[in-house]
Amino acid sequence: MGVGVFVIAYTMQIIYVLPTLWYYPLLHMWRFESAPIDLAMAWYGRTFTSFLGASVATLGTLKLSRYVRPRHENRWFIAVAILTLALFVIAMIITTTTTIHRSHVALPESLS
Repeated sequence: MGVGVFVIAYTMQIIYVLPTLWYYPLLHMWRFESAPIDLAMAWYGRTFTSFLGASVATLGTLKLSRYVRPRHENRWFIAVAILTLALFVIAMIITTTTTIHRSHVALPESLS
């Protein structure tokens, strides 16, 4: 459950413009915003947000699993769940590689 939430959260942050943590390596600072104002990296913020969502989903699933016991093991359900998760991972890879945001901000003279 947690892995699925991680993949969905990470993909949604790429597809939709959502506020996230941006790291500005040249300025050595962090900002929470929708779009960067300078050369910035969103990977840390996306990963952190997705990790928090996956942690909450995993803890919730573990809490519920104490009260709900399956009556029988259904291997088809497990196979469909694994296939669905694989499709989400493939979709995340495709959207990540096709929606790379390129910055048109010129690099400082010291880095050129």
